[in-house]
Amino acid sequence: FPNLIILRTVSKSFALAGMRLGAILSGQKDLMDTIRTKVMEVYPIPVASVKAGLHVLSDDIMSIAQGNIQKLIDERKRMEAFLKGIKGVRHVYPSDANFLLVEMDRANDFHAYAQDRKVILRNFANKPDTKNCLRISIGMPDHNDLVMTMIKDFYA
Repeated sequence: FPNLIILRTVSKSFALAGMRLGAILSGQKDLMDTIRTKVMEVYPIPVASVKAGLHVLSDDIMSIAQGNIQKLIDERKRMEAFLKGIKGVRHVYPSDANFLLVEMDRANDFHAYAQDRKVILRNFANKPDTKNCLRISIGMPDHNDLVMTMIKDFYA
């Protein structure tokens, strides 16, 4: 598929978000050559990062990563089910990612409410195709519980 580019990271599922390490898969030779010459020469990957990246792709670590992925999926399903029961939530967009895009009443007000409580959400409420939407990242169960409590209290 010449127009397909797959991006992968070792962030959440491998618990290496700070590593800033990922991969690009593409059948576009020209694109890969450009990345190799224009990007990699300017931003080379440190040897320690390469070793860590290869280590996390080993069979031993992959089983741990699969467990982390399953926990994230379970938490995303839990958050989605919760949100669908809130009267101020208009729509929860389908997601296979580590976040949910949520259309909600008074999205800007809830965003400010969350900020006041030191909870960071991505605000898409004023963008043309995502009016009244916030992006809620899926985190650890206790973090998700905090966000759910805030939403419940805000819309009570």
